Amino acid sequence: MAGRVWKGRSIWAARALLLALAACGSAEPEPEDGGWPLQSAKASAGSEDYTAHDPCFRKEHERWHYSIGHCRAMAPPQRLQGVWLRAFEVSQFVPRATSFAEASAREGQAHDIEIDDAAVERLAGVKRGGPGFVAYEVTFIGRRRRDPHVVDCQGHPEFTIVADRLLSARWLGYKPPSLAPFDRGKFDAELARNRARPVSVTVRHGGKWGELEAEALARCRHDQMPSHARPAGNSSAL
Repeated sequence: MAGRVWKGRSIWAARALLLALAACGSAEPEPEDGGWPLQSAKASAGSEDYTAHDPCFRKEHERWHYSIGHCRAMAPPQRLQGVWLRAFEVSQFVPRATSFAEASAREGQAHDIEIDDAAVERLAGVKRGGPGFVAYEVTFIGRRRRDPHVVDCQGHPEFTIVADRLLSARWLGYKPPSLAPFDRGKFDAELARNRARPVSVTVRHGGKWGELEAEALARCRHDQMPSHARPAGNSSAL
């Protein structure tokens, strides 16, 4: 799955802060609105103050809970099915996929997802750690952000999804990390192929979504221009 730029670094930074403060071995009450599990914290005055002033954090059952659903406009709940892909600093959901291979082939259509890792493992009856990618087919009641956080050159919007209530989980497999050295030539060739794809994004929505589509259209057209024809000092959006 090389070549994909994974999003959601701020989410993982927030989780790392909570995990650093977590009390090991304590009971784990369910979060009030799904997403990441609750984390108990005996915080220093500085970190407690930081967490309390971040609108994405909320105190539930005397524990901190981080979720994009606390601080961003969300679409109504719906039933969703697909493949959850997990790796280091990666939690991605490919809607309507049913196999590891299908999810890997459609990784460009993936969305960030907040989901309770342990709950998925319990329901599937399989827990797998270590480096590399693990995959589960999951069905759940969840919400996505009302607006995407990015739109690509073909108009595909990437959202963050919050899994509120897990309904089913099935283990699909594990893919170890590649031990091959980084191949710059292969990476550049893949980048060139992606840039050569026809730009099909259009401005079809209003509000923030439409703004992201307009930014994608300008960025993608700029990237496809020959370097000698690009206006001086003009950089791509996003």
